Amino acid sequence: KGDYLLSGDVEGIIKIFNIKLKQSKTFNTKRSPIRKVRFAPGKGNFRAFVLFNDGVDIWDVRDRDRISTLKFPRDTIQVTDGDWASSDKIILACSDHCLRIYEMSLVDSSSSLEFQTIPQSTLYPYVIPGRHANLLKHLLCISNGSIGALIAKCEDTNLQGLLEKELAKLDADSRTYLTNTTSTIDRCLFIANLFNDPWEQSFWRLTEYYLYVYGTLNENSNRSSLPLLSTYDLLLDAKTFEQIQLERTIRRDIKSISSSASINQCIDSYI
Repeated sequence: KGDYLLSGDVEGIIKIFNIKLKQSKTFNTKRSPIRKVRFAPGKGNFRAFVLFNDGVDIWDVRDRDRISTLKFPRDTIQVTDGDWASSDKIILACSDHCLRIYEMSLVDSSSSLEFQTIPQSTLYPYVIPGRHANLLKHLLCISNGSIGALIAKCEDTNLQGLLEKELAKLDADSRTYLTNTTSTIDRCLFIANLFNDPWEQSFWRLTEYYLYVYGTLNENSNRSSLPLLSTYDLLLDAKTFEQIQLERTIRRDIKSISSSASINQCIDSYI
C-alpha cells in the first residue's frame, strides 16, 4: 500500500519494504507462523492486520509499532479467519461459528452473530447428494401408495431417515397427488417437474403424446385432445406442424400491417 510492501513468513517474522527508499526492516513477533496480512482501508491508513495460528496482531507499518494483540486461548477462542470491517475495526470468524467485530484495542467485541440454521421447508433436490437424490426420485416413480410405504421400500436403513426428512418437505397437495395418482406417466412427469429434470420432462411428454396418438393411453377417459408443445416441432405430425407454422405466419403478418382492411385481407387469405 503506497510505498510500503508487507509480508510475513512461517517463522512469525514481519517484513516491511519501502519501495521508494528501497529500505527494508524485519520484526520478529516471536509467535506462530503468519497466515494472513492485510492493510487497513482508507487513504493514509497504514495499519495492518496480521493473522497467526494462535491469534491476531494489529501493526502500524509506518511507525513500525504493534498497536494491539489478541491470543488464543488466553483472550478468545480460536480464530479461523479475519479481515478489516472498516478502517478502525476488524472482523474475526471464530471456531464457534460466530463473527466478532473488534475495536483497535482488541479488548471488547460486539455480541457474536451466530449462524442460525434456517429450516428448509421445501424440497430442493439440488442440495441433496446425487446418490440420495437419484434414489429418492426412483422410489417416488415406482411407488403408488402412502409415503410411509415408500420409505419402507428403501433397504438401506441409514438412508431411511434422510428420505423421511426430505419427503416431509413436500407440500400437502404434492403428497396427496403422489398418493392418489394411478397413472405412471402422470406420476413420472410430475416428479420430473419436481426435480426440474429437463430430459425426463421431454421424455415423458413425448411418451404421453404418442401413447395418446396411437390409442394406447386410456387411463384418463376425459382426455379429448393432447397437443404436443410447439417446441417439439420436428416430432410433430405434418398437419399439426402446418397449423403451428400457419399461426406463426398470421401473427407475423398482423404485426407488420396496421390498417383494418389489411388485417381482414390477411385473415381471409389464411383462414
